Amino acid sequence: PDFVPAAGKPAPPPNPRDRMAVEELFLAGVDEEKDGSEDEASETYTQVLVRDGAYLPALLKQAWRNYRAGNFVQAEGFIARALARTNADPNVYYAAGVVHRASQRWGMAQDSLWAAIHYGGPPGPAYAQLGEIAIYQKQYDEAAKLLRQSLSFNPEDALVMTDLAVALRLAGKTVEAAKAADQALAKMPLLPFALAERARASLPQTSAGSERWKKALGHDVQNY
Repeated sequence: PDFVPAAGKPAPPPNPRDRMAVEELFLAGVDEEKDGSEDEASETYTQVLVRDGAYLPALLKQAWRNYRAGNFVQAEGFIARALARTNADPNVYYAAGVVHRASQRWGMAQDSLWAAIHYGGPPGPAYAQLGEIAIYQKQYDEAAKLLRQSLSFNPEDALVMTDLAVALRLAGKTVEAAKAADQALAKMPLLPFALAERARASLPQTSAGSERWKKALGHDVQNY
């Protein structure tokens, strides 16, 4: 007998959603997200959470979606549910750190980011977040230390190198700041933040510097 499938034969239709397992339904949402249908994906993740309110991957997806939309209270709600589900997942702690930082809950953000590192998450992005928080808190020497830690794991990250230039400039170390900005520009020659920092490093230091940095970089999230 011929066991070769007929060419051009259509694939079998997918299972109806009400018959999908929770994981299968979640993966359908992931596919929708990959196709650019973010609203449909969010609705699918909502359906997943109706079926299983503690399903961690869907909680994280919804937390990040609300974070990107600036809905920090809703994002924190999903984070709280995720943290109730696990106490050792670095992805949850990293997301918690980023969301709490956006809500300016500095202590909670720092605790979550240190937990992400402790539980084995990629340390580079977490150290970068901690360094940026230290800049907001005007702890510039500590910020430089943390940002150098981040760069030790990913020395090609031009954005973190630019953050280091900011911390050094605000600490009054303008020569080192200019060198850091030059290194960032060597990696990304047209990076606007690095170009601005290179120019600022040659100007007299002003108290408005940190405010300009806040407006320029906002709540950027490093890849995790």
